[in-house]
Amino acid sequence: MNISIIGLIMAGIFGYVFMANQIVSDKYSAKTLEERFDKANSTLEKDSAEINDSYSLDSLTAFAKSEGMIEATDTASYYQNVGVAMTANPNQ
Repeated sequence: MNISIIGLIMAGIFGYVFMANQIVSDKYSAKTLEERFDKANSTLEKDSAEINDSYSLDSLTAFAKSEGMIEATDTASYYQNVGVAMTANPNQ
């Protein structure tokens, strides 16, 4: 009888320690993932701001003009409902 009571107490203590360890471990994992998410989010925001600053519309337009990518002479544009312009040369 005494051995079975001691066994139950030992099992209870073991279960308590195991469950407490599991709860702490889960909280630590959640905190670690939250910190990694915050770090990734701040990196994304920083990179997005750098891209927006370095690729302004004016600089892209200047680059396209200097490389001959923009040409709109003797063309007529037809805009479809999807926002895509189809051009045709009316002189042909």
